[in-house]
Amino acid sequence: MKNQIIILLVCFPLAALFADTSYIKEFEAAEAIQKSDPDLAYDGFMRSYELAVIAADSNYAISAGLKACFIQHEKQLTAATGKLARQMIDEIHPLPTKMLGNDIFRRAQLFGFLQSGLLDEGKIGLSWQANRAAAETMRGKNLTSSAGGKPISLDEVIQMKPNMRGMGWRLIEKEASLLDLAGQTNKARMLLDDAASYLGDNWLEASSNEQFYAFKLLSSRASILDFLGYKQEAIKAQQELEAAAKNIGISERSLLILQVNILRNLSQWEGPSEDLVRQVREIDTRLKALGVKFGAGKVLANMELDLRNFDDARKELSKNSRESAKLGHLFATLYADRDALIADSKNGKDDLDAEYARVLSNMRSQGNKRGEPTLYREYGSYLQDRNRPAEANAMFTEALRLTRSFGWTLHEPGLLCLVFDARFQAGDTSGALNVIAEIESWIQANPEAPAARKALAAGACAKAYAQLGNRDMAKAALALARKFSTGLPDYQKGWLDEEVDFAVSQANATSNATAEKPIPILKVQPLEVLSMATPSDAARTRFSVFNPTNTRINGEWVVSGNGAALVNQEILFDVGKPSATVSVPQTLGVGSSGRLSAYIRAAKEITQSEIKVAWKNHGQTTGPASTWSIRWDDAAIRSVVLDASSIESNPFRYFPLFHEISMPLGEELGLPIRLRSTVPLRLEYYEARSQRLLAIDANGNGDFTESGDLYMDSQSGVAAPFVPASETERQVTLEVHLFASQNVTSALNKDPMILEVEVFRNGAWTKQAEDIVK
Repeated sequence: MKNQIIILLVCFPLAALFADTSYIKEFEAAEAIQKSDPDLAYDGFMRSYELAVIAADSNYAISAGLKACFIQHEKQLTAATGKLARQMIDEIHPLPTKMLGNDIFRRAQLFGFLQSGLLDEGKIGLSWQANRAAAETMRGKNLTSSAGGKPISLDEVIQMKPNMRGMGWRLIEKEASLLDLAGQTNKARMLLDDAASYLGDNWLEASSNEQFYAFKLLSSRASILDFLGYKQEAIKAQQELEAAAKNIGISERSLLILQVNILRNLSQWEGPSEDLVRQVREIDTRLKALGVKFGAGKVLANMELDLRNFDDARKELSKNSRESAKLGHLFATLYADRDALIADSKNGKDDLDAEYARVLSNMRSQGNKRGEPTLYREYGSYLQDRNRPAEANAMFTEALRLTRSFGWTLHEPGLLCLVFDARFQAGDTSGALNVIAEIESWIQANPEAPAARKALAAGACAKAYAQLGNRDMAKAALALARKFSTGLPDYQKGWLDEEVDFAVSQANATSNATAEKPIPILKVQPLEVLSMATPSDAARTRFSVFNPTNTRINGEWVVSGNGAALVNQEILFDVGKPSATVSVPQTLGVGSSGRLSAYIRAAKEITQSEIKVAWKNHGQTTGPASTWSIRWDDAAIRSVVLDASSIESNPFRYFPLFHEISMPLGEELGLPIRLRSTVPLRLEYYEARSQRLLAIDANGNGDFTESGDLYMDSQSGVAAPFVPASETERQVTLEVHLFASQNVTSALNKDPMILEVEVFRNGAWTKQAEDIVK
């Protein structure tokens, strides 16, 4: 044994000596053949890298490692390159370094490869973290691959030296892209707008490296404008970018991709055509000749879909999905699968519910929140086309809620049209009228919206009023739609040329009503609530009830408790007053929920109170009551008991949970909070009033740095949902959406599910509440 140790001690210096004499030669030999034989060069760079690490030469290790990563990246092995970069970051991290100049830039490039690789694997949250670690690297920090940090700012990029600024633009562009995937598209647009304003035309005179990343940033900005609904502005920005880029050294590949996007946007604005498809096919051939494996296949398939060439579109999307999966491009595979599913739906294929659930589950496993509203909308359309309006309405309503929470204002009219159609088809005339009022309110609230969006909204009102038999209102709405559509391409107003049938009578409109069925007794959620309140402080909670039927339900909340009174659609209680019962009428739309907020004032020397909340369908007996128990005790722990019968393994459905949080004195910004589940359970955290997404925990374990997880802000540096403090109230409300996993029901057959609620105070997590699902 002693001899073995001596041998090892002797061999290590020899290995280092050998490395000292060889890694430079390996690097130079690989560099000489990099263009003629990239595969052989890759092997040489890897040998140089490994020997440089042994010799503790971080300069050559990073240089050789980057060269190897670039070769892999050119072969479109993005995920594999990311894994290689992760290994290199961690192996180079302990080597001696001064973290200056080129060393900083090259380390940031390695984090760039890691970020791209993680995104390609579908790990959006971790990709975001890596991009911010790259920003910290640019600030001179030597980090490991698991590090995070603060995003780069425009002011920081402006202050960078010209040879470093290209990386700064890359970090901003990627930060915006990842914000967009988390649903924060407007924040992404603001970031890119500010960068574009600074760049102006100056980027055309910059170095080739800075030009390349500035071009990508400006291209991304145009894509986000298009997604948000500013179609004309996006096309103009793309065409100006194309004209400018032709006069500088932007690569042919980048220009061709930009041209594909322009043609796609033109087809959506001026209308699809065989000529536009032909042009994209030609570019597709050129891209593949340049080594771009997928060419323009996905865009081409969607344009074929617009022309209703379903077979061609499906064939192209299936091919794209297979090739993406083969290369490990899970992110691209997801979108190819989604588009193929939509093509099948529009082509009349049935029995696709499980496929929609599969795609949504895959989307969520990646942390891709941006794609959810579209998938909810498309699944709703699938259900609507198959005469399942109540289910469709639930999907459209959730798509609308998500859209509003993300601030995608220009998406609202189209979704409201779909909600109207679902309610009208289900015979919910009153609910359909409410949707028309929402569309009209949208028109009034958005006078600066693009004309095409306002024309769509007014045209939808015209069609809706006609279906409901209101000739005069239909005519007025149609006139407004035609006014808004002045100057738009024929494709944007083609439907206006076909006169809306104003002869639809009220009788015909209501003939769509479905046959009445017995309405089930509805349970209020949660079943039990136990609230903690500090002596003298008020307490607040919220209850919900869901209508699972195809029929609009008229009913009322029946609430009993001390001093119960209805004030501004919220039940107020005063424990110092006698018990009273209050009824609150409410109508539950088809496949929708009703909610009731409750608030109780404290009173001196009273330490507990109990309140009953139930739902009563008109003409039926009152359903089972939920109990809200309040204790005024500094040491009390708040708890909620939920009904397990509402849990489904359907990823499109969730049940809400509300937590009232009392901000301690001194917490001016807010507080980190988390729930931890005893079984895998997807948890989405929202600020209850604004519906702003705060974080996602894909498996409910309280760790927000894993695959599928996201957290938006962390003022305290803790990876967790950060609930902002209210400027007017000490109490703030957190809303948590709980999605069941496949094994939840079987787990509940054994024991109740426990959700522990913790807040982060004074540097540690402290249990504040306990939720029980049984």
